[in-house]
Amino acid sequence: MISRAKFQISKSKAIEQYNKINSLCDVVCYSVKSNPYLVDILGQSTNSSFLIHHLNELKHFENINDFDYSNILYMLHSPENEELNLIFEKNINKFIVDNIKDLDFILDYCKSNNHKIDLFLRMRLKEYTVQTGRYFVFGFYSSKVNELLLKLKDNLNINQLGIHFHRKTQNLAEWSLVRELEQSINSKSWEIISSLDIGGGIPVEYKNTNPSTIDSVYEKIKELKEFVNSKNIKLICEPGRAIAAPSGKLIANIVNIVDNNLFIDASVFNCSMDTIVTNVKLLVEGESLEVNGNPYVIKGATPASEDIFRYRVYFNKVPKIKDQIVFLNAGSYIYYTDLFNLERPKIEIIK
Repeated sequence: MISRAKFQISKSKAIEQYNKINSLCDVVCYSVKSNPYLVDILGQSTNSSFLIHHLNELKHFENINDFDYSNILYMLHSPENEELNLIFEKNINKFIVDNIKDLDFILDYCKSNNHKIDLFLRMRLKEYTVQTGRYFVFGFYSSKVNELLLKLKDNLNINQLGIHFHRKTQNLAEWSLVRELEQSINSKSWEIISSLDIGGGIPVEYKNTNPSTIDSVYEKIKELKEFVNSKNIKLICEPGRAIAAPSGKLIANIVNIVDNNLFIDASVFNCSMDTIVTNVKLLVEGESLEVNGNPYVIKGATPASEDIFRYRVYFNKVPKIKDQIVFLNAGSYIYYTDLFNLERPKIEIIK
């Protein structure tokens, strides 16, 4: 099957979402892995900083004129000397560490090479929805973070210290941030740090998400900003999904209809692995909010039984072959696999 499906990425929507998050915090640090196609948009049109997790992500900044690489925050994972050599050549000097070996490595490297850095210690907060065996839990326990901050506050190779933590995406019940942080961070640590980075995880509306709950998360972030600003601490957010998802639509085409099953020319394996990995159910443009007639299954283009975008979608009009199916909030995590050697949908950037 030749796919005519495509992603449509809106520059104006990406900037709108950036501004929305920017109003909640002091620094927006866009997580590049969420959708690297937005790097050029945000880099040219906003004051966004950027979070990267791997050296290869630096290629996404090559086309931005006069880009200041010191605006990148780098999350270390078992670093090597060669990697850090390249990082410091780019003038990147902000790092997140989540374990003692990586911490010792970066500090020894900085001491040997006379580098000064901003350092964020990643802290664990209790995650109520983590399933044992499915997710790895990163970070130092809060007691260790408090201990390390005291030890590091006079380190000559550190400009500023901060704390970083991260919520799993779409976890709507884990945002009582002020209360949890008051319980985790002691008074001396609050005096030492200059920034608090809450990571990403800011939720987005999907079919299986309650929009009113999302509003409450935004209020919790505002509350946290007031709390940390009162301590002369900056609040950093790392939105990925919250900027990328609303910026993108996935436009597919109905190629066959069997009973109430709509077969389209796109697959979760080449454009929406997020449907399987995080169980998001993409909204469909034009779907009925009420039970109206018979529900349709929207089936992907492969023979895999799990290649399903939605199980029950109601429409106000009867779908036909060659009609378009437009998925909303589809712009995040659009990575693809080589299963079935599927063609990747075109990426179209619009105003």
